[in-house]
Formats: sequence, C-alpha cells, structure tokens
Amino acid sequence: MVWRNGNRWFVDDEQTRYELASIDFFSRWLVILSVTPADSTGWYQRLRRTRKFMILFDSVDDDTFRLLRVRLRIEGFELLNPFEDSIR
Repeated sequence: MVWRNGNRWFVDDEQTRYELASIDFFSRWLVILSVTPADSTGWYQRLRRTRKFMILFDSVDDDTFRLLRVRLRIEGFELLNPFEDSIR
C-alpha cells in the first residue's frame, strides 16, 4: 500500500487509485483504514469494493508507523473527527 499526495492511495499495483474512505480505528498500536477505488461510481459499487487494512505498530518500522499516524492526524482530520463541524 502506497500513500501519495492528494489522498491518492495505491494498493498492490500502481494501476488502481484508491481514496481514503474512513479511519475505522486509530491508536498508538493499531490503525485500521478503509479505502475505496477512486473510479467507482455509485454508493453500492464503492461499498462493494471497499478494502480494509489493519496496520499494527510492529508490522512496519517505528518511524514509518509514527509518520503514518502523524499524516493521518493532519490530512485525515475530518475522518478522525466526523462530528467536529456539528459542534461548532
């Protein structure tokens, strides 16, 4: 899995572009992400093709996991805090 700028994710190959759909779980030890193909149209197709990834802290090196968590906090803020706008 590769995360490029502009919310472009690539899984398995560099052919199919995915987008971050949700951050299902976020902690110091585990991150669970859902990604959907960017070219899917319609909610049903996107739902069917959603892929989930569990990333454990010991599955990658410490620096990579730390950078992932920091980047998710910065770029995925809306996904981490979906109710933030409704409070204001």
